[in-house]
Amino acid sequence: MAPGSYIALHTLVALTFVLTSVQLAKSLTLDVEDEDRFPVPNSEVRLTCSGHYDGILTFSGNPQTGGRVVWTKDRQRVAEWPKPAGTETPSKYELSAEPSSSMFFADLVIHSVDATDNGVYKCRLKRGQTVLGTSNEERLTVEQRPASQYPVCSVRTLENKRTFICESERGSPPVTLQWLKDGQPLGPSSEPEDDSGDFVQARLLVADGESSRGRFECSLTFRGQLSRSCFLDRPIVTIPITTSGLSIGEDLVIVCVTSGNPESTVDWNFRPNLHSSVRKEGHMLTIKNLSSSDNGTQIICEGHNAVGSNQASRVITLRPLETTVQPITVQLEQTEIPTSVDEQAQFKCIATPARFPAPLCVWQYNGHFVDSLNTTDRFLVEDRSEHVLSVSGVSTLDVGASVTCRIMVGYQPNAEVFLQASFPQTTKATIQITPKLGSSTSETWSLSTLMGYIIGGLMCLVLVGICCWVSLKAKTLLCAKQDTKNVRKNGTGANASCTNVNDDFVVDLGMPPEQIARPTRAAKVVDEEESVYQDLEDVSRQRQINEYQRLISNDWNPPVPVSSQR
Repeated sequence: MAPGSYIALHTLVALTFVLTSVQLAKSLTLDVEDEDRFPVPNSEVRLTCSGHYDGILTFSGNPQTGGRVVWTKDRQRVAEWPKPAGTETPSKYELSAEPSSSMFFADLVIHSVDATDNGVYKCRLKRGQTVLGTSNEERLTVEQRPASQYPVCSVRTLENKRTFICESERGSPPVTLQWLKDGQPLGPSSEPEDDSGDFVQARLLVADGESSRGRFECSLTFRGQLSRSCFLDRPIVTIPITTSGLSIGEDLVIVCVTSGNPESTVDWNFRPNLHSSVRKEGHMLTIKNLSSSDNGTQIICEGHNAVGSNQASRVITLRPLETTVQPITVQLEQTEIPTSVDEQAQFKCIATPARFPAPLCVWQYNGHFVDSLNTTDRFLVEDRSEHVLSVSGVSTLDVGASVTCRIMVGYQPNAEVFLQASFPQTTKATIQITPKLGSSTSETWSLSTLMGYIIGGLMCLVLVGICCWVSLKAKTLLCAKQDTKNVRKNGTGANASCTNVNDDFVVDLGMPPEQIARPTRAAKVVDEEESVYQDLEDVSRQRQINEYQRLISNDWNPPVPVSSQR
């Protein structure tokens, strides 16, 4: 019972309530709204503590003499009003009270509740160390909805009896489970018997016979509203393959598609019996080498599970021998190639020539038939104007997967491709050496190119060394040894000489200064064979000219005799 208004106390001032006795007429009462016992996360919850008194009681900040209200959760103190000095109250708690001459009210408001606020709450009225009254307990549990995959229906054998089981997370507040058959409730709803356990079950014992046949539904109710359901039903059976227009000698492959919960098994029957060879492989039937005796044979596929059975059938119809039909060719191509993981791959199956109505197309992925009626897996089959198969969530494990399309005509032409993807591939890094050319130009060389340049450079250095050696060797051949002099005589009586001084060469023409300064016309026409330069074949003509200019200059000095040099 909440009062009409509340006074929030934010300070520890003394507050006196005038009551008509210090004895309790009855125990304290702790109230909480029904919807607040399972509050929605981040909502607000109010707990109200109330009681009747006769007498005078003083509420103050003195914990020894004054009255006070103590709030506990799971028997642990969490708040106290008035707040004692030196204590802290959680910021999400708001304490308040309202005075009255005959009744006492105290409130605890919890803001933004979460799972940490789950627990059992109580309030106590104390004066000093004396407990004047204790309230009842109230449990708070933050709402927790069951996961979206619940409820789950299954069939099990318990104690040699077939049992339908519906299971779900317990939830907060607890869920209720109800079994129905063909829309009619079967007994009372199932609720958790105690507070233990995280899951709740609803069990239904069924006997063999017609009573176990039908559509069973288990509905889940949370907070009074029907949330979800699961079903147990006999299978739905289809044969999505035509058996008309077949030719004698052909092979026929038939697939029986079943859906429903629980899973079903398949049986094959023939009316009348087939004369051809037959191979049964679960949901697939292969008939080898059809004969004329098989014409008109009914093929029956019966699917059955723990709830019931169902069947579908086809009749073999052979084409007359005189009838000729242009055969169908099949082309399968991948129209969408995923470039990254979890993208979609798409395939298109093209039958030529086109027929109206278009024959049925059956898809296989890695040898497993794709159920075109199943919309919960990652395969999507489109057969409106074109035969298209879409595969979602492609991963690296799907690369290279076999995809086959089969056009369901008599001879059943088919085509096969392998799933392709252009995921980024990690390649092995190659060593690149980038030499710096000049100050701003660079070029990337391979290792072999660089080795070629290195070997070529070494060969150039060897050639330069040989050339330098030959040059020095030729230079040393001009004269004999250091400080030696070679002298040659010509027909004119002049003695020409070459002296090696500190690796430099001094050439003396052996002519008086007067003749050098004033050359005669006869001297200029001396035969080249009689020239002093004829004996110095290793001296270049340019050096002869330079020496001549030096000799005729004013700085000319006569040669020093060899005897004086020594």
